[in-house]
Amino acid sequence: MPIAVEVLKQIEAGKMAFDQTIVFDPSMRRDGSGETSFQKIGTRLTIRYLLEQTLVKSDNASSDMLIEWVGLNHINETLRKLVPREFSPITTLLDVRRLAYSELHPKAVRLDGNNYIDIKSKKDYRKRYEHFAKLVQVPVSKLRQPNLESAFAAYYAKGYNSGTLRGYADLLELLAEKKAVSPFVSEEVFKIMSRCKTGKARLKAHFPTEFKFAHKTGTQIQRICDFGILTVPSGATFSVGACAENFTSFKKAEEALAAAGKAIAREIPR
Repeated sequence: MPIAVEVLKQIEAGKMAFDQTIVFDPSMRRDGSGETSFQKIGTRLTIRYLLEQTLVKSDNASSDMLIEWVGLNHINETLRKLVPREFSPITTLLDVRRLAYSELHPKAVRLDGNNYIDIKSKKDYRKRYEHFAKLVQVPVSKLRQPNLESAFAAYYAKGYNSGTLRGYADLLELLAEKKAVSPFVSEEVFKIMSRCKTGKARLKAHFPTEFKFAHKTGTQIQRICDFGILTVPSGATFSVGACAENFTSFKKAEEALAAAGKAIAREIPR
């Protein structure tokens, strides 16, 4: 969301345009969902396309392309102005991987997006752990954490790329009230989030069809979340967010978020 806010802010200021294009090259490939990493090298991708992929499909490659285009410093500066105390600085999505895997070994910073796609392709966490050791040419016995889950837990504890639930609620409220930079920026982010394709088994799983939920999900090892603006038939809006952590079953974690959504749907004034 903060990436999209800054991009739209710069579009409104005339510094860039929706139909402006960025050439895709191999260095921008990222692991995770979305289709951008599978584009043909040299393809020209519009800012509109990258925004759509970022918010609708949680596409890490699109997100990092936009970050590079508008500048990470501008994204963090705008976020600090909107929600001054509830977020730590944002990094690129590639650096999320490098920081987390650095808890295993500092050579993680030498790996590129293609390396992390290779790691992610392994079927389970243990195989990813072992393949990382192979890529950095370090014996598994020399890795600093006993498994991948422990490495990510150590990464989370350092507070990178973090925000409080209250902080996200504040950001969503600014969007709903059209105060996130400007009405144009707020409305565009809201419209794109309304087309989100991820998280069907999370908060919205038990929402009535007449509920409209513009939202953004997040998924990482031992962490899932779902945040959005819920509009009910009366026209009233509510900021809604839920997270799960340290779970033993991804399916049960999503079921917990779905149960929270069901409770909200039952109790919320319509």
